[in-house]
Amino acid sequence: RPPQEEIGDDPVKFAERAKSDSHCPTGPNGGSLGFVVRAKLCEQFDEVVFNEGPGAVYGPVTTPAGLHLIFVHSCRDPTKKA
Repeated sequence: RPPQEEIGDDPVKFAERAKSDSHCPTGPNGGSLGFVVRAKLCEQFDEVVFNEGPGAVYGPVTTPAGLHLIFVHSCRDPTKKA
């Protein structure tokens, strides 16, 4: 079964899978990139992060660094106070 089917849109399962299987430096932190702004990530990540809704897993997304699943946790307008 593909990882995205096992994870579904569950943030806990996503973090567990990132910790166990990710080769990315964010893996030990559950795959979290923290708060990101447009154009600070690769184009493929920007396409997902800034065009898709929060609370879901997207992918696999192919980048020069490999294959990725992306969980968009939440979104906010960076021009407004949190």
